[in-house]
Amino acid sequence: MKKLLIVTLILLSLAFSISIGASKELPEEIPTVWTKLTYPGRDYCELMGSNSRGTHFVGFTNVGEDTVGVISTWTQDYYFFVPGSEATFCLGINNDIKVVGTYLDKNADYHGFIYIGATGDIYILDFPGAKDTICRYVTASGSVIGSCSIWDPLLNKYVIYGFLVE
Repeated sequence: MKKLLIVTLILLSLAFSISIGASKELPEEIPTVWTKLTYPGRDYCELMGSNSRGTHFVGFTNVGEDTVGVISTWTQDYYFFVPGSEATFCLGINNDIKVVGTYLDKNADYHGFIYIGATGDIYILDFPGAKDTICRYVTASGSVIGSCSIWDPLLNKYVIYGFLVE
């Protein structure tokens, strides 16, 4: 049994090394123009997503001691902060400028949100019974995809689940 396991591991490692092979030139359909996006006077900038038209981007950066969400176009940046939060992270955006993300509260719990650009309204999206909710992606139709952590008493720990809310 031990020999079979060793032989299997060797074959898997060989197959893996063969499948990786030598690096190749990228095909023309994969973009290769790199543009560095920075925010003057900021220590960091994390861009997390864009809409399908490539006209708006979302992410987060620092403003002083605060971490704030960013909604960017190629010419204008908008800083976004969920009222009462310790930090705000914008993670997804669609063509209707619906922005989803997560924010950190004073108890170090994460809550999901959706921001409706057309109205300026913010709605909190917390998965029922979850300790933390992170909204990561918003579809063209406005459905939200994310993850949450829920206490499992049988496992005696938090378990992470994905979710879709329509």
